[in-house]
Amino acid sequence: MTGATPRASESKTAAAAILLVGWQLRQRLGLGDCGPAGIAAAMGVSRSQMYAVAEKVEEFLNAARAAGRPPTGEPAKSGDEAPHLALFEALRDWLLEHPGAVSKADGRLSCSDGYRAFVVDLFGPGGLAQLLSREATAQVLGLSRHTLAHWLSPSLPAIPEPAAEAGPPPVDSAPDEVETSGRTQEPPAMPPEGEASDQLPEEECDAGMVTGLPRSAWAAQAVQVITLWEKWEGGLATFCRTLPEHGINYSYGVVRNILALAGKRRRRAGRPHHPDAEALRGELTRMFANAQWHGDGKNVQVRVGDALYRFNWELVVDNETTGHLGFSIQDNENCVGVLESLEQAEQTAGGPPIAFMRDPRKSNTAKEIEEKLAEKNVTSMFPTTRRPQTNSPVETEFGLFEQKMRPISIPEGLGGKELARLVLWYVLFAYSAGRNQTPRQRLRHKSPAQAFKETSVTDEEKAIARERFNELKRQVEEQEASNRNRCAPAIAALLADFFGRHNLHDPRNTYIPQIGAYGPEAALEAMAIFAAKQEAGTLPDRHHERYLLGIARQVAYRREDERTYEQLIELRAKAGDLVIKPLIQHEQDLRSKLPTDRLPRAILDLALTSPTQIDRVFWRSRFLDLFSRLTQPRKQELGRWSARRIVGRSSLHHRERDHFIALLAEAASPLAA
Repeated sequence: MTGATPRASESKTAAAAILLVGWQLRQRLGLGDCGPAGIAAAMGVSRSQMYAVAEKVEEFLNAARAAGRPPTGEPAKSGDEAPHLALFEALRDWLLEHPGAVSKADGRLSCSDGYRAFVVDLFGPGGLAQLLSREATAQVLGLSRHTLAHWLSPSLPAIPEPAAEAGPPPVDSAPDEVETSGRTQEPPAMPPEGEASDQLPEEECDAGMVTGLPRSAWAAQAVQVITLWEKWEGGLATFCRTLPEHGINYSYGVVRNILALAGKRRRRAGRPHHPDAEALRGELTRMFANAQWHGDGKNVQVRVGDALYRFNWELVVDNETTGHLGFSIQDNENCVGVLESLEQAEQTAGGPPIAFMRDPRKSNTAKEIEEKLAEKNVTSMFPTTRRPQTNSPVETEFGLFEQKMRPISIPEGLGGKELARLVLWYVLFAYSAGRNQTPRQRLRHKSPAQAFKETSVTDEEKAIARERFNELKRQVEEQEASNRNRCAPAIAALLADFFGRHNLHDPRNTYIPQIGAYGPEAALEAMAIFAAKQEAGTLPDRHHERYLLGIARQVAYRREDERTYEQLIELRAKAGDLVIKPLIQHEQDLRSKLPTDRLPRAILDLALTSPTQIDRVFWRSRFLDLFSRLTQPRKQELGRWSARRIVGRSSLHHRERDHFIALLAEAASPLAA
């Protein structure tokens, strides 16, 4: 007989009978108290045969039943079925408590962060999955083997950021198998306005599905949606698919608006209406043909054989019609090219414009250009500093030229630089003429040439336009004057001397006021850094004035950050008691209620699930403090499980997860001092 103990479900009568027969045989054969080896020797049989027959007898004993009614209660659990059944029961109970944590649509499984943490816990210290193989556990959980292996991977790769509106975001698992569904945080939408009525506002309706529903009935269903969402742990798309089972036929957009109005789900902030708040509004004004011209230069390359020549294309474009009025080709950007292009533009348009805008470069601010414009009674204009979009008509034409025209290349032997210049002149002339004859949708399918011929402007309209352009010019000048006023006279004088000694140019007095506006400390440090870079030969090839302005800006921002840090430290010291006190009290409650082995898990959950970052930082420090006090074998076991939990929390930013894992690894294997 084997040494197996009969289970409670076995028949006591059958067991007693077997024992009685064994005792009688021992007495009859005189075996006494000998062991299994003595029994096999006395009977003349092999031990293996004896054990095989004993197993059959034991099977008979397990199947035997005593007389009378069978006992009530749960059926017997065999050694192989018990772990499976325990895992099934744990999975069932968890899913009942977390609706929406796992869902499947179109053959794709979506899992929440909580479900992934539950699976990782099964393989943690004392978990139910330790009694089963990974294959068997994956079969019970409904996961593929490689997905489960990925969740338990020791390499712990980073998880992609969750998407904002595209439904459940992907988890760090098999790309065609499983997704995790973190809840999207969006700013609350504006509630419907208007007087009370019995109908839902049209902007909250979708495809007629809610239109016509009485407000009282709609409110009742909206409350039901909010109540279901509060218990939901999955994504919004899956949640909407389950609503018809509750008698609610709302679309995705309506459900999203309901949750946003209730403050249960916030929308992602959209792009601001005016991303460039510093640009002057209304500076680019279109009135009529020949009212305002825009000029700018562009480098154009011409290859003749192996030689590459570079020229500057100075172009004048009409603001209203975007017609090319004149251009000039020079070796570099200079005032001669500007004057030539203006003269050609005047011949093309039949007269000078009311205003002429160009970039505030040194070549465009020459005295000769200002005198020529004043002679023609043309308002001289410049766009807002560092805002080239206000000179967009000519910038757009340069962009179209790059798209339409191929690189100009002339075979070797046809001439030199003058030939390249002549070819470029003809190419640009053909291009400009073609553009002027091309109909434009903005001109009601007329070409710029037709728009010029059909334009008839009165003297009153010209006066209004001139007044408008002068007003815009005054606003730009006032804006630049405000920068000059913010610059102390002593700093301005020091910067002017620095510009002269280091061969820097500021013809329109724009860079010096802007640098001085960042304050004397930033200006002095920026000048010192620039001088050091110039001596070391590490300055860029050009645009040194703009480079110095960038240095001053970065120095000012750094100094502001330092002062902000000092003020923040002082304020946090005052507010520390108010913020930390309830957290410390919560920690003391956990220590008094939970056993020592469960305390790290509870604190880790708080470090991953707390809504505010200051709470998560507090609990993270407490967890690392507990973790660092463990023995090294315990650190290895708990550390790997904790890292899996951290990686599986996809709702946290990947940088916060990476930082947590780095601190955990440092606590697990600290470097020698």
